Amino acid sequence: MIVEPLNAVPIARVELPNFNSKKEIDILEDYEMKKITGSKFANVSLENHILNNKKLKNLKKGFDEQANHYMKNVLGIDNEIYVSQSWTTKSSPGGHHPQHAHKGCLFSCVYYVYGTAKIFFNFVRSRINEQMNFGYDIGTHNVFNSEVHWYKTFPGLMIIFPAHILHEARDIESDKLIIGANYFVKGFIGKNSPQVDKVRIKPY
Repeated sequence: MIVEPLNAVPIARVELPNFNSKKEIDILEDYEMKKITGSKFANVSLENHILNNKKLKNLKKGFDEQANHYMKNVLGIDNEIYVSQSWTTKSSPGGHHPQHAHKGCLFSCVYYVYGTAKIFFNFVRSRINEQMNFGYDIGTHNVFNSEVHWYKTFPGLMIIFPAHILHEARDIESDKLIIGANYFVKGFIGKNSPQVDKVRIKPY
């Protein structure tokens, strides 16, 4: 797993060859889809808990393993997590998945089943713009002075990122299928805190 602190935000990428089977792809492709609002040639599954499908239990196990690694070894948090939503999207060449963020969760995992494109992360302000929002003359773009960063995506890649970060898919070069999953905390939060801030979160 490669972790880059884009804008001091942990964006993780991990290559997972042989993560899914042909049988699982067939199941994913059978989900009924609807057009994503504001998109071009991009659709999302009507079902938003696909990893609850018993026939996809191995995929869920794989997602959970990567999510727990990110939680404990990257974020350094020891709370329990669970999949709050999971879905699939399909896109066609020339398509565009508009900029958005994922609400109601802690972080998101996106796995690229097939197809190539680019994913863009928009932090709105670069790190050096947070205090003084000047239009600096950038010599070399880097993680400190750029508000937008992008990665080339490809089959077998999983990207994990905090869910509040704005992101979009562009430059879709071929038919593309992804699996997305949001994770949230569960159980007792703040149990070791000296303050009166202990809460219990129970998944519905």
